[in-house]
Order: sequence, then structure tokens, then C-alpha cells
Amino acid sequence: DIRKFEAMSVLAAGFVLLYYVLLFLVNQPEVSFVMNVLPRVRGESLYTVLALLGASILPHNFYIHSSIIQ
Repeated sequence: DIRKFEAMSVLAAGFVLLYYVLLFLVNQPEVSFVMNVLPRVRGESLYTVLALLGASILPHNFYIHSSIIQ
């Protein structure tokens, strides 16, 4: 049943998010360390990032919403 699979997927993602936040609060990393680890996107690189994201997500979106799988 697809509803059970969706519920299990949401539950698994929720657990991952919950434990990520809990571990972040328990460890309390320094702000300077966190800011150095985060990726930075410059203005000219933004188009490349958006193109890669669109090429990865859009075909799956077409497949999911097509009438072929219904």
C-alpha cells in the first residue's frame, strides 16, 4: 500500500531531522566552525547550481506526475 510507504518515509525523514537537531543541540559546535563548513555560492555559480538541481529534480517530477504510472 502506497500510503503506508509514504507514512514510513515521512517517519524516517522525521527521525533523521529530529536526531540531527538533538545532536546539534547536545554538541553545541562553535559558530565559526559551522560557518566555515557551510558551502558558499557566488553569483556566477548560482546558475550552474540551479541547472544541476533542475536537471536532477525535474525529470523525476515529470515521471511521478505522468499518467503512465497510474
